[in-house]
Amino acid sequence: MPENQIIDLTDLGSEFVIHFGGEPGEINAKTFANCLLSICGVIDEIDNTFEPDFRVEVKIEALGQGSFRTRLKAVPKHIKEGILDKEITKHPMVVAIATVLLAGGIQLIVSKASVITKGNNIIIEGNNNTIIVHKEVYENCKKLENNVTIKKHVRKNFKVLEKDKAVTEFGITKDLDDKELKLKVLRDDFYRLINPQSVIEEEKIKKERINLRILRAVLERGSRKWQFYWGDIKISAPIIDEAFFDKLEAKEISISLGDSLDVMLAIYQIWNKDSRKFENDYYEIQKVIRHLPSSG
Repeated sequence: MPENQIIDLTDLGSEFVIHFGGEPGEINAKTFANCLLSICGVIDEIDNTFEPDFRVEVKIEALGQGSFRTRLKAVPKHIKEGILDKEITKHPMVVAIATVLLAGGIQLIVSKASVITKGNNIIIEGNNNTIIVHKEVYENCKKLENNVTIKKHVRKNFKVLEKDKAVTEFGITKDLDDKELKLKVLRDDFYRLINPQSVIEEEKIKKERINLRILRAVLERGSRKWQFYWGDIKISAPIIDEAFFDKLEAKEISISLGDSLDVMLAIYQIWNKDSRKFENDYYEIQKVIRHLPSSG
């Protein structure tokens, strides 16, 4: 984040705007879609933690001018009968909590910082930045500081943004026409949010060269997952090797069910505190080395 940034989230409600700095009015569709999935993942986990009887649906309301912006709205959706809308108390807080977590602000909140209570608000000063939030947001952020699912979605969000060289900054604000963003994360800070020390301790990535037998193929570029057999184990993973899709489009490779791929597989693992060991969380094929047609 830029130094001396004041992030006042006290008036952020269920409607919010996400901002992508770069070419005016443009963003890569894949970048946009994957960032939305990560943001929704953070909001879903917050909702599951504090109000499991409800779900928040995030809906696109409008697009803004200038650097690409879109307004989203968190709409409560009942999953339990007999509960009234007026009993929903935390949904306006969900966006503020998500913003703090996406900003990496939780690190600032739980590190050595000056914490001041002013009325119903908490002012946190540290690391050359200031965050102003409602007391409830502050307390709930502290409860989520070790949530591995949220850390994973935050990391994915900024990993997607880092891959897109056209994105110069990421922000969250209240209105489409805001001149100053509520939150601004510069490109130089993306790496810090992809690799915070707390994530490194609880997650790791293994890379293995293996053969995978194709069960279901997705012949278009994107984040959709192929299905494979890894020995007797069924796994799903996207293929992010652009050179492989170039060959598919040039018809240099023809895929049939039962074929195999010799690949470099990235295995993302998370630490299970109960079993005290790392467990596989999700997979990503980073490079297709060879296509192996089936002998049948």
